[in-house]
Amino acid sequence: MKQLHNHSLHTDINKLLNQLDTKLDQMDQLRNAIVELVSNQESFTGATGNSIRIYYQNIHLPFISFYCVSLENYKSSLRKLRETSLDLEEDKNGVIMQKFLEGELTDSLDRTKRKAIDLVDEANSTFSSISDIVHISNLNADDFTSSMDEAQKATDDTIEDLFDFDSKNSEGLETVGDDIQLMEQYVAEMESMVKDGTLSVENYTPIQSNLSLAHSVIIKSLESRSVTNKSFSAEAQLEELLQL
Repeated sequence: MKQLHNHSLHTDINKLLNQLDTKLDQMDQLRNAIVELVSNQESFTGATGNSIRIYYQNIHLPFISFYCVSLENYKSSLRKLRETSLDLEEDKNGVIMQKFLEGELTDSLDRTKRKAIDLVDEANSTFSSISDIVHISNLNADDFTSSMDEAQKATDDTIEDLFDFDSKNSEGLETVGDDIQLMEQYVAEMESMVKDGTLSVENYTPIQSNLSLAHSVIIKSLESRSVTNKSFSAEAQLEELLQL
């Protein structure tokens, strides 16, 4: 059963956003340290030193850049979730529960509607019994039940909106899940390549990283994304990587 609790949802989202900002600041510092290492040609000289610098440039920087872009996408999805929850329920402390809407509220509307129809039938029967004394036009049950039908429609629309809200926001969060799986695959591939000797820090060449499928996917993803986080943007990061 779907349900929305705005207060607890917003509290959790705000907490997560703060944690993500902290993590992005940490990654920013790490990235700057690696950029400094990559640019330090004086300390890392010779073939081995050059291999180490290119290794960090081609292996670590793309991963960090992709990680930061993914965190920014996560933040964007969370902010959208917070905003759309208020579109669904304006009250920041509001609660919407599918179980209540489909159960108690719908049953109550049905009972009220049936009661209104019974009362109208009873009244019309009374009017009919005294028609030879005084003429009174029969009551129309529609006048009493139309508001119940409108309330039921509003209830059905709210349930539909609740499912739509859940579906659309789940899609955004699934993208974050896909990014996490890709990063896990990236780390696993790099560790495996280092263990079997396919990837070597001291003798690194770009051809080695090209053997990793996850590495290629991350580079292509950075080329196609344009999410900005402070000094981070996929386009700017990729351009900087290519210039190092």
